[in-house]
Amino acid sequence: MALLARFPVLPIFAAAVLSAIPGTAIRAAAAGSESAPIAPVVPLPAVPIWASGHGVALGQFADPADTTASRTGDTVTFLVSLRERNDVRQWLVQFQIADPTDAERKRKPPLDLFIQLNGGEKLWFSNSHRLALDIQTTGPFSSAHPGDVPATKPARTMISPDLLGLGLDQSCRASIKWFRNFTGAAPKEKPPAPSLEEQRVLIGFFPALMAFFEGVEKTPGLRDILWDIVEKPSVWSIVRRGGRVDGGFEFKETPTLVDLGSERLGTAAEVFRMPLKMALNDQPALRCALIVTAPKPPLLTCAGIIGIEADPPEESAKHLSIRLIASRRADADGR
Repeated sequence: MALLARFPVLPIFAAAVLSAIPGTAIRAAAAGSESAPIAPVVPLPAVPIWASGHGVALGQFADPADTTASRTGDTVTFLVSLRERNDVRQWLVQFQIADPTDAERKRKPPLDLFIQLNGGEKLWFSNSHRLALDIQTTGPFSSAHPGDVPATKPARTMISPDLLGLGLDQSCRASIKWFRNFTGAAPKEKPPAPSLEEQRVLIGFFPALMAFFEGVEKTPGLRDILWDIVEKPSVWSIVRRGGRVDGGFEFKETPTLVDLGSERLGTAAEVFRMPLKMALNDQPALRCALIVTAPKPPLLTCAGIIGIEADPPEESAKHLSIRLIASRRADADGR
């Protein structure tokens, strides 16, 4: 199902991510079969030491809220790990909902978004409500230089809770249902077209993913980390485009349910693995997957994305993982 997205293209570096879960083996099952567990990524020894001294409770996950509304103080913490052969570098990245400043309250809200389908219908998505987001990156922690003192860099941006609240889990659930219902159809039988509401659910992950990467784009240092693992486009492809680098996603694999075992990671809902590939200037750039669940607070901050993992398109010694390692729900007073 083709579509035209009438909103800014995701930042190129944003596609450099894949999924997994901290400290636990994940099993992805499809059509009754079970794949090999995804190996856990363990924090380097210096990471929990730093976290303990700075009030970051690694390994503790808040239960999902019954509401879709975030509170000031809702926090999610990710462990970013970049491995190249035997060298491992890690960063802690924290996203926290903050009170908006007077200047932020006075900013003109962005326009609502719409996606135009092939039939001409438009699917509208609210984008005018914004929340302030404090971001903090600490690292690198290095296996080669364990004594190095990590640097902490702050940043701040505005995010859309309405777009983040669309999540990616509903799209995964709908895709699996669609696949199961119609893959057994006779070769000449054409599956019925999905309803407009079904298309909204299937396509809703595009604006949710865009909103998530608005926060990622502002995260100090993360752009360089992600760009480091991407297969760069050829110089000739850039020259032919007048110096541009155009990015795109390819979704050809059906999402699968993921079994977290006893580890719930702050979610009582289903968890899915969403594979995707990224191309730059029509050349393969990255093999990706996302681990996603319902975007209930505090996981609304990250659109319900609890893990990301990425590899270059060809065999490589490099591997990137971004994994939820802690979450906290603020109380009614924002504490």
